[in-house]
Amino acid sequence: RMLRASGVRVTVHDKKEPTELGDGYATLATLGVDFVLGEHYLDALDEDVIFRTPGVHPRFLEKAQAGGSEITSEMELFFAVCPCPIIGITGSDGKTTTTTLVSEILRHAGYTVHLGGNIGTPLSEYLLSGEKADVLVLETSSFQLQCCSTFHPRVAVVLNISPNHLDYHKDMEEYIEAKFRLFRCQTEEDLAVLEPGLEETAARFGLRARKVWIRPEGRFPDCPLFGQHNQFNAEAAWQACRPFGVTLENAARAVAAFKPLPNRLESVARVHGVLYVNDSKCTTVAALEVALEAMDHPVHLLCGGK
Repeated sequence: RMLRASGVRVTVHDKKEPTELGDGYATLATLGVDFVLGEHYLDALDEDVIFRTPGVHPRFLEKAQAGGSEITSEMELFFAVCPCPIIGITGSDGKTTTTTLVSEILRHAGYTVHLGGNIGTPLSEYLLSGEKADVLVLETSSFQLQCCSTFHPRVAVVLNISPNHLDYHKDMEEYIEAKFRLFRCQTEEDLAVLEPGLEETAARFGLRARKVWIRPEGRFPDCPLFGQHNQFNAEAAWQACRPFGVTLENAARAVAAFKPLPNRLESVARVHGVLYVNDSKCTTVAALEVALEAMDHPVHLLCGGK
């Protein structure tokens, strides 16, 4: 929609057929969008610019790139026209909670905030809306970051790195490299917030930004979230907000008022003295280990998956 509003010719390539795309197909068709659909949707890619959706691995676009197509993403385009500073947050676990904490801390401090990226409103939707935010707070996944070469957040946060998405990335090194693209364009005037233990990796990727290592020091005793790991997330969120003049007192009030997010160690009921917790966004062994460590009662665990 954003590209068509700017007069760009757009072709959507998708494995799904029109009936599977539902209302989205009709909406885009009325905007004059062309389609290449079905099993062979990637066979004839020869566009000037290809916006890669995060679920499509760059290797599937190598032929088009060799033929002269520029491979980019919504995030790269957004940064080229973004009018305000960005806080970018990534990590194997805890991204959504920490990103939301950052936005709430800034709002409590009086800032107008847009929450987006891998969470909330799409970045192109923000640009179409005409909304004017003081700060953009973006959750970023390895899928989104993998093709980013100009993305430049004023503050970049890597919470943790553990084996994840290795059915998508060819190996752990590719996954780590994607995560550390968050710091690629930062300068000495920017801030990098990292988990202790990533010192060697940070040195290997040549981070230029000023570095802060996340060390929970009990600054948020009224945090309503389960577990020591959420003390870590609260500390990371505050460190990310400090360059914007946020005081510890402001941050503590915002953290104390924070509502736990759905499906993330969410207390859903207490029946006959038994607490029921929904942690269905826990999708890695590392996240499950942290969740179990957060419990101070005997646990009956129901889990499954691939």
